[in-house]
Amino acid sequence: MYLESLKIYGFKSFAKKTKFLFNDGITSIVGPNGCGKSNIVDAIRWVLGEQKAGTIRSERMEDVIFNGTKTVKPLGMAEVSLTIQNTKNVLPIEYSEVVITRRLFRSSESQYLLNNSPCRLKDIQDLFMDTGMGPDAYSIIELSMVETILNGKPEERRRIFEEAAGVTKYKQRRKAAFRKLEATAGDILRLNDIISEVEKNVGSLSRQVKRAQRYQEIKEQLQKDEIKLSAHQFSKIKIELEPLIDKLNESQDNRVALTTKFDEQEAEIEEARTKLLALERKLSAQQKELNEVSLKIHKKEEDILVGRERRKALEAAKVRLLKENEEISVRVEKNKTEILQSKEELQYLFEQIQLAENDYQETSAELNSFEMRVHDKYEQLKKIENQRLLAVEGLTESKQEEERIKTQLENLDERIKSISRQLEESQLLEKIREDKIAKLQEKKTSQESELTKLNQELKDVRDELTTLGKSKEKVKERILNKNGEAQALKERIALLKKFIESYEDHPEGVQHLLLHGYLNGGCKGTLAENLTVEPTYRRAVETAMGEAAVSLIVDASDQALECIEILKADEKGAVTFFPLDKFSTQRIKSDLRPQNNDILQAHGVIDWAHNLVQCEEEYRTIVQSLLRDFLIVEDLQTAKQHADKLQENRINLITLNGEVVSNWGPIKGGANGESEAGVIGRKAFVEELESKLKETWTQLEKEGKEQQEIESKYQKAFSSEQDLDKQVKATELKLTDFGVELAQLNFESRKDSEICERLATEDESHKKNQKSLTDKMQRVSPSLSNLVENKAQYEAALQQASGELESLEQEIKEYRTVEQDSRVKLAGLKSEERHLQGNIVKLHEFERELTGSYKRIDEEITAAAKEYAELESKIEQNKTAIETDFDEHKILEAEVHKLEQTFLEKKEELTNKEKFVKAVRDEKDIVSETLHSMELQVSELKMSAEQIKARIKEEYGLTTKKGALEEDFDEEGIAERIHQQKNRLDSMGPVNLLALKEYEKEKSRLDFLQTQKNDLMEAQTNLNETIQVINKTAREQFSKTFEEIRKNFVKVFQSFFENGQANLKLAPDEDPLEAEIVIEAATKSKRPTALTLLSGGEKALTAISILFAIYLVKPSPFCILDEVDAPLDDTNIGRFVEALRTFSKDTQFLIVTHNKLTMRAADSLYGVTMEEEGISKIVSVSFKEMDLEQSPKAA
Repeated sequence: MYLESLKIYGFKSFAKKTKFLFNDGITSIVGPNGCGKSNIVDAIRWVLGEQKAGTIRSERMEDVIFNGTKTVKPLGMAEVSLTIQNTKNVLPIEYSEVVITRRLFRSSESQYLLNNSPCRLKDIQDLFMDTGMGPDAYSIIELSMVETILNGKPEERRRIFEEAAGVTKYKQRRKAAFRKLEATAGDILRLNDIISEVEKNVGSLSRQVKRAQRYQEIKEQLQKDEIKLSAHQFSKIKIELEPLIDKLNESQDNRVALTTKFDEQEAEIEEARTKLLALERKLSAQQKELNEVSLKIHKKEEDILVGRERRKALEAAKVRLLKENEEISVRVEKNKTEILQSKEELQYLFEQIQLAENDYQETSAELNSFEMRVHDKYEQLKKIENQRLLAVEGLTESKQEEERIKTQLENLDERIKSISRQLEESQLLEKIREDKIAKLQEKKTSQESELTKLNQELKDVRDELTTLGKSKEKVKERILNKNGEAQALKERIALLKKFIESYEDHPEGVQHLLLHGYLNGGCKGTLAENLTVEPTYRRAVETAMGEAAVSLIVDASDQALECIEILKADEKGAVTFFPLDKFSTQRIKSDLRPQNNDILQAHGVIDWAHNLVQCEEEYRTIVQSLLRDFLIVEDLQTAKQHADKLQENRINLITLNGEVVSNWGPIKGGANGESEAGVIGRKAFVEELESKLKETWTQLEKEGKEQQEIESKYQKAFSSEQDLDKQVKATELKLTDFGVELAQLNFESRKDSEICERLATEDESHKKNQKSLTDKMQRVSPSLSNLVENKAQYEAALQQASGELESLEQEIKEYRTVEQDSRVKLAGLKSEERHLQGNIVKLHEFERELTGSYKRIDEEITAAAKEYAELESKIEQNKTAIETDFDEHKILEAEVHKLEQTFLEKKEELTNKEKFVKAVRDEKDIVSETLHSMELQVSELKMSAEQIKARIKEEYGLTTKKGALEEDFDEEGIAERIHQQKNRLDSMGPVNLLALKEYEKEKSRLDFLQTQKNDLMEAQTNLNETIQVINKTAREQFSKTFEEIRKNFVKVFQSFFENGQANLKLAPDEDPLEAEIVIEAATKSKRPTALTLLSGGEKALTAISILFAIYLVKPSPFCILDEVDAPLDDTNIGRFVEALRTFSKDTQFLIVTHNKLTMRAADSLYGVTMEEEGISKIVSVSFKEMDLEQSPKAA
C-alpha cells in the first residue's frame, strides 16, 4: 500500500489545479522559504480529516481557501484528493484503489467523498483508525512535533503510542460504553423521579376514591328530591295550561271571522285598483302622443335657428380663405429663388472636394509603400531572433543534459548497491513471517466458526424477545379494556338493582304499598314484573301498556279496596289494581272483537301486541284486555301506510321505537325517553348483564394467566440474550485481535514480495540505464562548441537589422503627419456638402406643402358655396311643417283633459274603500296581538314543562308524566333541601368520579416503571462488565506493543549515538492505559537523564528514534516528514539518511527539506516555487534533476 497521487485545487497557495505523482521509496520536496512546501503536508493532513484549524496553520478553517493576489481573484472553494493504492487491503475496504476527497466552500459548507461517493467525516476517520495513517497519527511528523513528542502534553505523546498499539478503537468503544453508562445512570435517575411522582399519585388517588364514594351518596339523595320536585312542578304546569288553551281557541275563532271579512273587502279594492290602472295607462298614452308632437315642433324650430347661424359662418369663411390664397402665392415665388441659390453653391463644393480627394490618395499611396518596407524589416528581425533563441535553448539543454547525466550515473551506482542489501534482508524476514501466519490463520478459523454459531443463537433469542414483547403489549391492552368493561357492567347492574328494589321510577302509591308490606300474601307484584317480552319488542309493548305496566295485581277486589283506603289515609296518591277474580277468561274473550289477521301478512307488520307477551295463564286476560287494540309494526312509515286499511274501530299501530299511529286520527311520537331497561323485562335485562359480567371476569382470569406465562418466557429469553451477547463480544474481540495481527503479517509479507520483485526489476533497469547514460555522455560534449559559435553569428545579424529598422520608422512618421492633414481637409468639405444638400431637400418639401395648401383652400371655398344653398332650402321646408304640427297639437290637448277628469273621480272612490278596509285591519290586529300574548304564555308554560322533562331525562334517564297534585306537598322545603345538598356537593370541590379507574391505571404504571428500573440496573451492570473486558484487552495489547517499541527505541537510538543510552517508561502505580510515558536519553555513555539537557539536534534524533522504533513494530505504509532534519548537522544527517533508506523498504517517505544530503538520498524530487507572487507551482524531477551544490530552488 502506498500514496499514488495528490490533487490540490484552491488550497492555500495552490490556486491552480496541481497534481503530485508519488513513487515508492523516498520523495523530497524542496524550494525556498515561503514558497508553499509545507502547504502540501497540510493538504494531506486536511484531506485525512483534520478538524483543528491551528494544526494546519490557520485561524479559521475557511482560511485554507485561496484568498487571491493582486492579479488573481480569490476562489470560492478548496479541494484536495488523495489516491491510495490499497493492494494489500490494509484499509478495511474492498477497493484496491481508494480516493479520498475533501471540499470546503466559503459558505462553511463541507463535503467528504470516498471513491467519488459522498460520505461522512466519521467514515474517513473509521477507515484510518489504528492504521497509523490518520491526520494526527505518527505517519505525519513536523519539526514542531519533535518538541511535542519529547516535552509536550502527556496525552499528545500517548496518542502516537496508542495508534501504534492499535488500541484507539478500544478506547473509542470504551468511550461509547461510558456514554451509554452515563445515559443509563441518567435514565435511572429520571426513572426514580417518575416513580416517586407516580407513588404520590397512587396515594392521592386512593384518598380520592373514598371522597368520590361520599360524593356519590349525596348525589343519589339529591337525585330523588329533584325527581320528586320536578314531577310536582310538571303536573302544576299541566293543570294551569288547560283553561288557558280553551281561551286561546276562542280567540283564534274570532280572528278567523275578521280575517274572512278583511279578505272580501281586499278583493273589491283590488278590482277597483285594476280599473283605475287601465284608465291611468290610457291617459299616459295620450299624454305621450301630445308630448311627441310638441317635441317635433320644438326640434324644427331649433333646426331653423341652427341653419341661419351656419349660413353666417360660411360667408365669413369664404372671405378668410380668399385672403390665405393670396399669401401662399407670394411665399411660393420666394422659395423658388432660394432653391436656385443653394444649387449654385453646391456645384462649387463638388469641384473643391474632387481636388482634395486626389491629394489624399497620392499621400496614402506613398505611406503604404513605406509601411510595407517596415513590415518586411520586422519579419527579418523576428526570424533572426527566433534563430538566436533556438541556439541559446539548444546550448542550455546540452549543458543541463551533461550535468544531468553525471548526476544520474552517480545515483544509479548508489541505488544498485542499496538494492542488493535490501534483497538479502527481505528473504530472511519472509521465512519467519510465514510460520507466524500459518499459526494465526488456524486460530482465526476456529474463532470465526464459534462466532457464527453464537450470532445465530443470539439472533434467534432476539427474534423471540421481539415477538414476546409485542405479545406482552397486546395482552396488557386487552386486560385494560376488559377491566373497563367489567367496571361499567358492575355500575350498570347496581343501578338497575337499586331501581328494582326501591321501585324509584314507580308511582308513589305503588312504592308505599310494596315497601311497607301492606300487600303480604295477596299481591302478585306489578304487572311488568310478571311479564316476559323479547328485548326487541319491550319498548313497543311498554309504550302500549303505558302506566298500566306499573299497576298492581291482587287476588281479589276486596284487597284492592283495602289498599285504596290505605292510600287515602296516608295521602300517597292513586294506584291501579288488577283483581284476578274480576278477569275471567270467558269474560275477556266475549269482549274481544274479531281481529283482522290478514294484515299480519303485510310487509313491515310484526304481530298483535298481546301475542308477543309471555306470562302465566292467570295473567293472560289482563294482557289481552290492555293490548287488544295494539298492532306492532317495524317503523313509522309502515304504521302510516297501514293505518287507513284497518276497518276496526280505534286500532293503534305501534313501532319498535314506541311511536303510535291510530287509524282513528291521533299520532304519537318524537324523542323516545325510555331507556333500554324499562319496567318490563328489567329483571331479565339484569340477568343478561350479570351473565355478561361473569363472562368478562372469566376472560380476565384467562388473560392474566397468559400474561404471566409470556412474562416468564420473556425474562428467560432476556437472560439468554445477555449471556449470548457477552460471549459474542468476547469472541469478536479475540477475532479482531487475530484479524489485525494476521492482516499486519499478510501486509508485511505482500509488501516484501512486491518490494523484492520491484527491486530485482529495478536493479536490471538501473544497469541498462547506466550503460545507456555512459554512451550518451560521449555524444553530448562535441556538440557544445558548435552551439556557442552559432549563437554569436545570430547576435551580430540581429544588431544590424535593428539599426536599419530604426531609420525606416523615422521616415514613416513624417509621411503619416502629411496624410492626416489631407484626410482632415477632405472630411470638412464633405460635411459642408451634406449640409447644402439637406437644405435643398427641405426647400423642395416646403414648396410641395404650399402647393397642397393652395389646392385645399380652393376645395373648401367650393364646398362652402354648396352647403350655403342647401341650408336655404332646408329652412323653408321646416317652416311649412311647423304649421301642420300646431293643428294636431290642439286636438290631442282636448282629449287628454277629458281623461284626467274621469281618472280623478275613480281615484276618490278607491280612497273611500281603503279607509273602510283599514278599520277592519286594525280590529283584526288587536285580536291578533291578544292571541299572540296568549300563545306566548302557553308556549312559555309548555317550554317550562318540556325543560323539566328534558332535564330529568338528561340527568337521570327518566320520563316525567302528569299526575294529581298533592295538597300538602312541601315544595319550598324540598327545594331548600335540594339547595343544601347542592351546597354540600359544591363545598366538596372538584371530585374525581373516575378515581378508581385512574387508581388502577396508575398502580399498573407504577409496576411497569419498577420493572423498567430493574432492566436499567441490569443494563448498567452489563456495561460495567463490558468496560472491564475492553480495559483488559486494550491494557494487554498496549503493554505488549509498548515493550516492543521500548526495545526498538534503545536499538535505534544507539545506532544514531554510539554508546548512547535511552529508555521508555510508564509512570509507576498508574493504569497503563492512562499512565504518562517517560522518555529518557543520553549520549556518550552517560546514564539516561532529562531530555532538556540534550541539544536541538540530539532532541530531533531522539524523536526520530521513537518514530522509527514504532515503525519497526507497526510500519505505516507512508510517512511524511516536514523539515525534521533542520536541526541536524552533517554527521547526524548521514545517520538519518541511512535510517530512511533502511525503512523505505516498507514505508513510502515524503520529506520536506532544505538539506542537500537528504535531497541526495531521495529517489524523486519535487521543486516548489512562486513564479507568480502568492501562487505555488511545482516541477517534478526524477533522480535529482537539480544542482545540489546551489541553494535549493525550484527547477
